[in-house]
Amino acid sequence: MRWLWVVLLAALLVPLAVLASLPFTAELRFEPLVANRLLWRDLGTTLQLATGAALLAVGFAAPAAWWQARYDFFGRRLLSWLLILPLAIPAYVLAYAYTHILDHPGIVQTVLRDVTGWGPRDYW
Repeated sequence: MRWLWVVLLAALLVPLAVLASLPFTAELRFEPLVANRLLWRDLGTTLQLATGAALLAVGFAAPAAWWQARYDFFGRRLLSWLLILPLAIPAYVLAYAYTHILDHPGIVQTVLRDVTGWGPRDYW
């Protein structure tokens, strides 16, 4: 049974060791990325995304969690489970679900067309 743990540990540590050794090899060259400013643009985009996600979490999730923990109201137990739902669903699954709901044949646009009588090219 001990050999199984050794194999699992090796399977986890070998890829990390390879990644850690990459900066010391001759094949890895960052100069073209830095020269083209591609790295800096992508780093800026990543920082903007992280900042936006943090602001949304502080702005919406923290007050909702505080409200749920502080007050007793109808649906409180359901809300406590709904608040952790984004952590349980992978982001790509959630993106597919939103795309399916908001796309042209999805429920939102179908209801919008039925209620207003608009055609597919009458709205943006």
